[in-house]
Amino acid sequence: MIELDRLSESLQNLISNIVYHESVESTNRTARELVLNKTSGITLVLSETQTHGRGRHDRRWISPKGGLYMSLLLKPKCDAQKYTLFNLLAGCAVCQSIRELYGLNALLKWPNDVLINSKKVAGILSEVFDTHGTMWIVVGIGVNVNQEVAGFPANLRNRITTLQEALQQTVDLNQLIITIIHGFYQRLVMLETGNHNAILNEWRKMNATLGKHVTVVDGGNVITGVALDITKSGALLIEVSPHNIMRVDAGDVVQQINRGL
Repeated sequence: MIELDRLSESLQNLISNIVYHESVESTNRTARELVLNKTSGITLVLSETQTHGRGRHDRRWISPKGGLYMSLLLKPKCDAQKYTLFNLLAGCAVCQSIRELYGLNALLKWPNDVLINSKKVAGILSEVFDTHGTMWIVVGIGVNVNQEVAGFPANLRNRITTLQEALQQTVDLNQLIITIIHGFYQRLVMLETGNHNAILNEWRKMNATLGKHVTVVDGGNVITGVALDITKSGALLIEVSPHNIMRVDAGDVVQQINRGL
């Protein structure tokens, strides 16, 4: 259960406003609706459940009680070219928090998933929008925490996991929130002060995609090859044939296989 007093005390130097709901359609949507009343700092939106949680391409994010559903609303203080790094930044914060708190070998799958034992445990959805000439970013973070995998739809059960399932015990949700936000803020400062290479290198060290044979789907395009690296903007570089490298700015890695298998 979310403990607002504990969160407020632990995050008072990082978060200017905490908005809590028992249930919302989507924390990202709720965060966007707060823009007209927002002036500075970071606003945190939390909900116990979401009725219409969203992932990339408006795919539904199943959001039963026991999970972590939050969005961070802020005015970015960096060049527009770096807005695309917020997914990687948030992914690093979530992945490292899971490693630090629970000793699990969490890994990052391009562009926005966190995996445990090759199964999805968390996802990130960053959205950039303009309101009356002011740029805003909402970073949505969803983590499967204290749910039973058996409670998810049958078509998802072999592709997802939860922290409770991985640890065989319940998790302190508030501690996880606090750790992720501290990690997010540290990396945000890096991005805003020009040290974005540190974020890219951290992502590379914790990734599960580079070096694999991958199939990436972007709309009607299907690209297959070896994932070589990410660019300074977070795009994926894929060698589709010898000396033929394609840059993929957005898409879903629907399959990744170790080379040589």
